[in-house]
Amino acid sequence: MLFGVCLCAMRPGQALPADLPVLDAKVYDRAAQYLADNQDKLVLNAQFTPHWRSGPKERFTYRHERSDGRAEFVEVWAATGKRSAAFDQATVAAGLSKALDSVVEPERLPFKDYEEIASGKIRFIANGKNWICSTRSADCAESSRPATDPAAVASPDGIWLAFVDSGNLWIRSADGKTRFPLTTDAASHYGYAASVESTAGVLFSGAAGRALAVKDGRALPGPPGPPQKPIVLWSPDSRHLFTHRLDERSVREIALVQSTPTDGSVRPISNQWRYAMPNDSAVPEAEPWIFDLANRTGRAVGPAMPALFFTPIEGGDAWWSPDSERVYLIARSRYAKSMSLNLIDAAGGTSRQLLSETGNTFVESASLAECPMVYVLANHDVLWFSERDGYGRLYLYDGSTGRLKRRLTAGPWTVRNVLHLDEAHGFLYVAGNEREPGADPYYRMVYRIGLNDGRVRRLTPESADHAVASAQEAGVFASKSGAAGNPEDSYGFSPSGSFFLDTYTRTDLPPVTVLRRSDGTFVAEVERADVARLLATGLRAPERFSAPAADGKTMLFGNLLRPSNFDPNKRYPVLDSPYPGPQSHRAQPNFLATVFDRFGAQAYAELGFIVVVVDGRGSHGRSKRFHDESYGGLAQAGHLDDHVAVLRELGRRYSFMDLDRVGIYGTSGGGYATVHAMATFPDFFKVGVADAGNHEQRGYIAVWGETYNGPESGRNYSDAANPTLAGQIKGRLFLLHGDMDSNVLPNQTLQLVDGLIRANKDFELLIVPNAGHGALILNRYALRRSWDFLVRNLLHAEPPPEYDLAAGPSTAESTSAASH
Repeated sequence: MLFGVCLCAMRPGQALPADLPVLDAKVYDRAAQYLADNQDKLVLNAQFTPHWRSGPKERFTYRHERSDGRAEFVEVWAATGKRSAAFDQATVAAGLSKALDSVVEPERLPFKDYEEIASGKIRFIANGKNWICSTRSADCAESSRPATDPAAVASPDGIWLAFVDSGNLWIRSADGKTRFPLTTDAASHYGYAASVESTAGVLFSGAAGRALAVKDGRALPGPPGPPQKPIVLWSPDSRHLFTHRLDERSVREIALVQSTPTDGSVRPISNQWRYAMPNDSAVPEAEPWIFDLANRTGRAVGPAMPALFFTPIEGGDAWWSPDSERVYLIARSRYAKSMSLNLIDAAGGTSRQLLSETGNTFVESASLAECPMVYVLANHDVLWFSERDGYGRLYLYDGSTGRLKRRLTAGPWTVRNVLHLDEAHGFLYVAGNEREPGADPYYRMVYRIGLNDGRVRRLTPESADHAVASAQEAGVFASKSGAAGNPEDSYGFSPSGSFFLDTYTRTDLPPVTVLRRSDGTFVAEVERADVARLLATGLRAPERFSAPAADGKTMLFGNLLRPSNFDPNKRYPVLDSPYPGPQSHRAQPNFLATVFDRFGAQAYAELGFIVVVVDGRGSHGRSKRFHDESYGGLAQAGHLDDHVAVLRELGRRYSFMDLDRVGIYGTSGGGYATVHAMATFPDFFKVGVADAGNHEQRGYIAVWGETYNGPESGRNYSDAANPTLAGQIKGRLFLLHGDMDSNVLPNQTLQLVDGLIRANKDFELLIVPNAGHGALILNRYALRRSWDFLVRNLLHAEPPPEYDLAAGPSTAESTSAASH
């Protein structure tokens, strides 16, 4: 119960009353239910991995969860949607019980995924071991998989392994009899087949892995990850190898100090690596190379290209032709204003540009970390994605001359993803949005496009956001291994392309997965997320809204979240939860992504706030014209004027929103936006919590600033610098940062602290030892302190003393507490 909370408005500098009412700990109990890692406890069958299985008729299997904690593996025949048991779980349980000498219940099998390896046999991992079990008799045995080298890449024929030693590229035979170098001239920070150092730091940051994995630029054995494979592409015939030579010799270093070593020692550990920042004179460059195994020779096959984050192979910008005669390579310029498709002849080592594109702002071939929407057809013609006329569209080019043949899609709508290419039947399947009049522009629909006539047919009738898993969207982080075998087993389209699995959802609709034929014909409903436990907590479904931007004409879309004990007759303080990164959009039209938002929006609402999540102009997911609003304007921090305009409009609609008590919180770019909002709208945003903010874009990774803010021009970078704006802040500010954040380094927050001190401003600061990027996400103590700060300064109540959010109540306990 909330005891008599003072609802009066307070001026930013006004002291809080000494005798604040104390918030009941059950409020924190209730809020903790909606943290992202509780989703699987409260929701069943929302996310499952289907696997298309081989055989004369198309079918897929998946694991169905039951409310009593049991599960069953289900088989679905695509032609009819008929369901049955995927295999005899009782037989497998009996065999595994004998092998383990302990009881295994049939509906509590100790694995969630498996491979079909032969008729009547499955392989899986259980108790840390590989097993093969018969599904016809109670017979299980440990399986010793063929040994693989985690630091090598095998050729398609299995004869050769490519690996790196001291920066040079080597080859050895799988039988261990032959070993030879392909290069011998590697130098420090100038070797072959390596990843960009700053990218490794960013990707390891989540668990402070960078500091634990690298010391003084040298990889150490052991955790947090396996040895790195060389970044190479074998030709399909195993005769050639394509890779790059990475030059980081002139890239400047940064340092990160681990002040609290985890090995029990007391001496701080300094870590240094190469890290390019916007407009640096030198950035990493990748020079393309091709090697001939028979001759043991190699050559550079084109000029070096900037590699600000991923190398071309990692980013999906390079691939072999099926006949092994050529490599297709997408080359991107620095500042991302041009890209070209180059053809590299494997035998001759020559390279020529087939087609290219330039723009006044960033030129993209897909969303960040997705594979480019560039496809070479059987006749060598090229499908090419472009936003040149304001919308994401597909074009067809002659594969020999590079001449434009025709535009494949037209009209005011955006192709978001390529789902499946069916050349045999002349169709391309895509996810697109903004095409259906009156629909939420963020809703993706599935469309079939005729390759010959460009005719478009909508295949998904439901007014909702539709997701169909694809290789293109899975992108550069797609797993190439695991119990499922080939990752294509889990894509939405069946191997023949005759069927696809579609999961649709809205902010007010939990996900539903259905099976459709390739012409959109409904076959069967496969799963409907079971949210009974979630609804039992008293959750009020989020509300999707639209409101005009600050320009008075552009419609923006967002989600409004209320506490589960919401009373429309009360007045609630308001929290804005922004993320201004132009590479993404924050307000997903998705029920579970909203309720179990990784930034905890519903959890914050449960404390007693109205939380608003909205995407301003310039964010991702709509037209190119909409997206370009952010270009060169990172100082707008995601169009904060739009956030103010939307909150004021919602305040006019809803009397329960108290706009005299508006707070803001965020992580990473959201931390930057929080401080920027308090400095540029100091009389509107009264309280802020900023975690891991990239407060100075000139000191963050080059790829982000250079892509979305462009070259330094006038004040486009200096105006975005929060430390210089510190004197404008009037409200109460809480800063957090993990001291092992190798994505946004902690110096970003400390430079802001310096600005605040120089401006004689009061603030609170928490540095979390050994936390990586996003202390509010990774560290429960930091999150609890954020809640406490907002409760005191916006809700005007005293938080429950030293509440242990890490311990927290069980789901059952918190569900009970939520009903009070």
